[in-house]
Amino acid sequence: MARGGDSETTALIKTMSAHLDALTRAVESTGLLGRRGRGDELERLRAEYDRLELDYVELQESERKAQDRIRWLEGRLAEHADPVYGVQDDGPDGPLDAESLMDVVQRARKQLRHLELPDTIDTEVSRLDVTYPRQRRRWTGRAWDALRALDAYAAARAEDRFTGGFYDWCSRPLPGEPHLTPATVSMKESDSVSGNPKFYRARLFRVPTEVDPSGRVYMPAHIKLQPVGSPAPRMHFLDDAGGATGKVWIGYLGDHLPNTRTN
Repeated sequence: MARGGDSETTALIKTMSAHLDALTRAVESTGLLGRRGRGDELERLRAEYDRLELDYVELQESERKAQDRIRWLEGRLAEHADPVYGVQDDGPDGPLDAESLMDVVQRARKQLRHLELPDTIDTEVSRLDVTYPRQRRRWTGRAWDALRALDAYAAARAEDRFTGGFYDWCSRPLPGEPHLTPATVSMKESDSVSGNPKFYRARLFRVPTEVDPSGRVYMPAHIKLQPVGSPAPRMHFLDDAGGATGKVWIGYLGDHLPNTRTN
C-alpha cells in the first residue's frame, strides 16, 4: 500500500506510464489506428465541442475557487467573529494545477496524510484519462474536492473534533472545512447490488490485514464525480477514520461499476 513521498519526477513518470498503458489497451481493443476521419463537418463539430468543454471547465473552476473562498471566510469568521476581506485561499497546498486524474491521485498521495490511495487504483484512473480526454478536466476538480473533504473529515475524527460519519460531515460540516454536497455522497448500494454476487465482488477492494484479515473488503460507499450520464465516474472508499488505521482508504476511482442498469 504505497503512499506518496516520491519525487516529482518519479510521480510524473508513474503518471505517464499509467497513461501509456491505458492508451495502449484502448487502441488495441477498439482498432482506432485503422479508422479514418469522417470529413470536415466531423472535425468542425469536434472543435466546437472542445471549445464548449473548455468554457464549461473554466466556469467550474471559477465556482470551485468561490466555494473555497466561502469556506475560508466561514472559518475565519468562526474563529474571530470578524469579517475578513480581500484574501483568496486555495487551501494549505496551493491552487489545484492538474491536467489529469492521475495528477490528482499523485498529489493526494503526497499531501493528504489521512488518506491511502494504493497503486491498484491507477489502472482505472488512467483508463478514464485516456478514454475521455475531454471530460477528464471537469472530473479533476471534483476528484480533488472529494479527496480534500475525505482527508479533512478523517483529520477531524482523529483529533476528536467530529464524531459522525462522512455523510454527516457533508451535511453538517465544521466551519471552513472542505465538504461535498450530500447528494453526491452515497454510503451504501441498493439491495439489488449488494445482494448480487457479481456486483458484490466488483466492489471488493484490497486493504491491509490490519483493516480486514482477508486483505479485501466490500466498499459500497462512494462519491459521484458525475451524478448522471455516461460515463459516470465513481470513487469508492472505506471509512476507517475511527478504526485501526485512522484513515480513509480509496479502493476504486473509475467508471461506474456494474449494476442492474449496466448489466
